[in-house]
Amino acid sequence: MKKAILTLLCLGIVQVSTAEIVKANGEGSAPIVKKDLNSTRNQAFNNAKKDAVITLIKRINGPQAMNDANQYLDDIVKQIDSSYVLNRGSSTNSNNELVTQVSLEVDDQEFRSILNDLGLAKKSSRTSPIMIVMDEYFGVPKDNSKPVKEFTSYFSDRSYSYDEDASYKASESAKASASDSYSSKGRSAAASGYAYDNYYGAGVGVSARSASHNNSGKSASSSSYNASESAKYSQSERQNDIQSFVKYVEYQTPSTKAERDNQTLNSIASSASRYDLRLLDSDRFRSQYLNGRSMSIQQLMSDTELNKLVIAARKEKADWFMAGSSYIYDRGRSSATGQFVCDGAVSFKIYSVDDSTLMGGETRTESSTGATTDSCRTNVAKKLGELAVSQVGPQILGYAKNRTMYGKEITIFVKSVSGNVSSRLGDDLYIALDEMDGAENIDIRTQDGKLVEMTMTYKSEKPVSAELAKALRKVNPTLSSAERLQAGNTITLCIGGTQCK
Repeated sequence: MKKAILTLLCLGIVQVSTAEIVKANGEGSAPIVKKDLNSTRNQAFNNAKKDAVITLIKRINGPQAMNDANQYLDDIVKQIDSSYVLNRGSSTNSNNELVTQVSLEVDDQEFRSILNDLGLAKKSSRTSPIMIVMDEYFGVPKDNSKPVKEFTSYFSDRSYSYDEDASYKASESAKASASDSYSSKGRSAAASGYAYDNYYGAGVGVSARSASHNNSGKSASSSSYNASESAKYSQSERQNDIQSFVKYVEYQTPSTKAERDNQTLNSIASSASRYDLRLLDSDRFRSQYLNGRSMSIQQLMSDTELNKLVIAARKEKADWFMAGSSYIYDRGRSSATGQFVCDGAVSFKIYSVDDSTLMGGETRTESSTGATTDSCRTNVAKKLGELAVSQVGPQILGYAKNRTMYGKEITIFVKSVSGNVSSRLGDDLYIALDEMDGAENIDIRTQDGKLVEMTMTYKSEKPVSAELAKALRKVNPTLSSAERLQAGNTITLCIGGTQCK
C-alpha cells in the first residue's frame, strides 16, 4: 500500500513538473498607519503583487502592452492566487512608508489564458501558423537480455577440390611409366620381328617367343596400376572438410514503424490552444510533400529533407516549421501497483520559415502508468505534448513580440541576368532604403560589381515589398522596374528578367 501511495505521489510530482513557470519580482509601498498596521501591510503587499503582475504583462506582450492592459489591471490581479506570491520581506523608507518586496511565480499558460480571456493576448499568435511534422513510435525498449528469436545455422562441405596441377602431374607420371613399359615390349617384340603401338594401346605379335610378350604385358600392367594409385592419392589429399556453426539471436528492439494514431501530436494540438497558437493541417501536408512517409527526426534533420520541408511549409503559408519524433516504450506491468508502466521521449526542433532561424530544440522525457498498455501510452503522450508546447509556445510568442518591438531583419539582393550589377545601383538602393518608412539599421554586405546585398530591420504594419517599391520609384527607374521576388524575409531584385545569376 505504501509503495502504491508513493508511486502516485511521484506521478503527481511529475505532472506538476510539466508546467512552465514564469517569475517576476514586485515592490509596493503604503503609508504607515500605526492604528491599523494590518491594513498597512496588506496594502503594501497588494501594491507589490500588482507591480509583479505589470512586470509579467510587459515581459509577455512588450512594454507598450500596458496601454491596453491598464483598464483590466485590477481584474488580472484578482485572478492571481495569493499562494503564487512569496513575501520577501518589508522595510520602512524615509517617507514613513512600509515597502514590501514579493516574488510572483505562476504557470505561464495559466497567466496567458488570463490575458487571452480579456482580449490582451498577442495578435501575432493567431496570425503566425505552425506546421508540425512529427511521428510517434510505440513498442518495447531495446533490451539485450531478452532474446525474442534464436536459431542456429549449420554449414558442412566435404566435397573434393579439383587440383589442376596435381592431376596434371599424375597424368604425366602415368604416361612416363607406360612409355617405359612399351619400350621394353618393343625390344622384346623386336626379337620376334614386329610390334604395334596405336590409339587402343600397345602389343606384340604372337610368336614362338610369347613368353617375352607375356612378361612385357605384365610389366606394362604393373606400371599403369601404380600410376593410377598415385593420381587417386593426390586427389584424396584435397578433399574439403569444412564445418561451421553460427548462432543467430534477435533481441528485443524498439519499433521502427510509426503509429497511425499519433497521440503526441493530438496532445500538442490540444495544448497549443492555451497559447492561442494556430496549427496547420499536417496530414494534408505530409500527403503532398512526404507521400505519407514516416521519418525519424534524424532523417528530417538531413540537409536536403529539411530544406525541402521548410520551403514547402512557407508555400503553405506557415510562419513556423516544427519537426520531431516521439518514442513511447512499454515497460510492462509493475509488480508493486499492478499498473502498466510506460516511458516516453520527445525530440523536436522549430524554425522560422522566413529566415530559417532555429528557434530552439529540446529532448524531454516523461513516465506514466495505466490500467492497460493503451491507456499507459495515452497518458505519456499527453505529458509529452504538454512538455513540447510549454517550450515551443513561449519561444514563438517571445520571438513574435521581439519582431513587433524591434522589427524583423530583411535581406535584399540586387542581381542581373547578365551577371553584372553596377555599384551605382547599390548606392541608389541604399538611398531608397534610407528614405523608406520603417527601415532601420541598413547595412551593405556585398557590392562587388556582380551582386549587391543589403540587410535592414523593418518595423511597420505595411507590407515591406509595397513600401520598397514606393521608395525605389523615387530613386532609380532601373531598380523600380526590376522583377521583385520575395521568399520569407529575403527580397531579390532581378534586372533584365526573372532568371538571375
